[in-house]
Amino acid sequence: MSGERVGKAAHRAVRRARLAGKVSPGSTCEVCGCSVQAALYRRKGRILCYEHLAKEEGRAITEMDHLYTEDLDPDAVVETPGNMHREIEELRYDWPEVVRTRAADDPLLRALAVALSEYDRARVVVRYRRAEIDFLFRLYTVLVAQYGQRWWEALSVGPFWPKAEP
Repeated sequence: MSGERVGKAAHRAVRRARLAGKVSPGSTCEVCGCSVQAALYRRKGRILCYEHLAKEEGRAITEMDHLYTEDLDPDAVVETPGNMHREIEELRYDWPEVVRTRAADDPLLRALAVALSEYDRARVVVRYRRAEIDFLFRLYTVLVAQYGQRWWEALSVGPFWPKAEP
């Protein structure tokens, strides 16, 4: 194993231990079942995800996420669900230290940080999209079983697709 891989593995182990100090591995939000460890918090004996904790505290459940880290481009931000933001930010700790600390000063490291940022965001978004697809199919199965193949008519919800413009 190369020195970089050993360092990355050690760093990841320290991070996992820090996260485990917040909540036990395998924990989930008691409200929604979120299992993203970076997004889970223990408050007054309860385990809540960032979004439900924020909601209970009267804060927004979304955050402005710097697409390429604040050092690289402070203006490139996008509103992101809080749990997703926590997961994306946590992945940045897997980057080589030289990228995390020197990307603003070196054009090649800057390009690498941009590529890593886009890769990490894509990985998280694809995972969320896959969960959404699985949920929608489970919902379809339940609706068809209870209301038949034309469930939308039985429930009077109308079609999902938009009407043609005149």
